[in-house]
Amino acid sequence: MGKIIFYNELDISQEIATLETKPINLRNGKSVQESSYGSIETHRINVTEGLTIYSYKVQVNSPCFYRTEISEMRNVHIVLSDNNNDGKIFTPNDILIDNSGFVLFYNQHSLLEYKLPEDVELKWVEIVIDDPLQLRRSLQKSSYLDGFFYSKNPMEMCTSIDERLHDEYNQIKELIADAENQQILLKSKGFALLNEVLLSLERQKSDMGKYSQYDIQKIFTVKALLLEDLANPPSLEYLAENSGMSISKLNRLFKVVFGKPPYSFYSDYRMEEAYRLLRMGRNTVSEVGYKLGYSNLSKFSAAFKKHHDLLPRNIKGMTSD
Repeated sequence: MGKIIFYNELDISQEIATLETKPINLRNGKSVQESSYGSIETHRINVTEGLTIYSYKVQVNSPCFYRTEISEMRNVHIVLSDNNNDGKIFTPNDILIDNSGFVLFYNQHSLLEYKLPEDVELKWVEIVIDDPLQLRRSLQKSSYLDGFFYSKNPMEMCTSIDERLHDEYNQIKELIADAENQQILLKSKGFALLNEVLLSLERQKSDMGKYSQYDIQKIFTVKALLLEDLANPPSLEYLAENSGMSISKLNRLFKVVFGKPPYSFYSDYRMEEAYRLLRMGRNTVSEVGYKLGYSNLSKFSAAFKKHHDLLPRNIKGMTSD
């Protein structure tokens, strides 16, 4: 499945310890692994041929990465998480999520890495589909699922958990907590959760069908350009020129894929990055503000409070000015 990589806070290239996320106790599908840097508890539920659900609970004492591995099998991974703000997982490519949680799709060609904060307990559920043909009769038909399976390129997509999906997710988390006694219910709920994920994507991304896969991939390039320099955002004209789209089409499609227009996305991302930098405790409020393009500290504090509902100086671990 993947690995939890603990790294030196001052040198992220230096791996201190590694924990495998694949369960090692095959009898009951549960394993617990520990090190001085953290621990991971894993449950595995074999729902049916071609469909497996993994549940992870990770306690980290040092900043770390959860790293997936490229598989030789044709498969699709769906990751769901709803940790609180302090325990929020920074998703691959810094895809923004809100505090209600996220759903992340990716295929076997993708090598992804999640950044996990320290000193918090993190939980997430991962659905792994090995063959959609085995599941087609039992699943909501989804162009998303087929697209991720049959694409020859790395594909990722992330969206927020909506209310109906959140209910299914909470139910399966409760069952997993007593997995040994809930095998039958877990299997039926596994199908229900997967179907709700696909229905949720259809509800949230119904407009995506109006655009080609080429255009959608271009929007991810636009996002990368938008976030390349957080102190100096590019103009819409520059983004449109580099995507081959008109400004109006770029705005519409960006909102379809990421849930908000480019500059709203940029502003929210900048405030999330400010929170992350302050939480690390290596920079003062002034230094973080200047790094993100604010020459006026009061304007930075006001923007931060509007987004996070607290002042920058109140962040745990922050360095004083």
